[in-house]
Amino acid sequence: MLQEIYETQKKRQGDPIVTMKATKDVGINVGINEQKVLELLRKNNQITAKEITGLLGISLRHSERLITSLKQKGMI
Repeated sequence: MLQEIYETQKKRQGDPIVTMKATKDVGINVGINEQKVLELLRKNNQITAKEITGLLGISLRHSERLITSLKQKGMI
């Protein structure tokens, strides 16, 4: 999945928005890092913001913002 994200980003030459299917028939626009966070949460629903920080190479504050954004969108 992460390889697909990378390839999509590479094709779009830095465009941070991709479309993914969050549920069966609902298409949702999310940023690359939001999509990565969703994938990590699917693999481990007990993952912490600190662990996400280490895995994605982003700041703790950024991972917290991503989680908040996904919560506001009703995706988690």
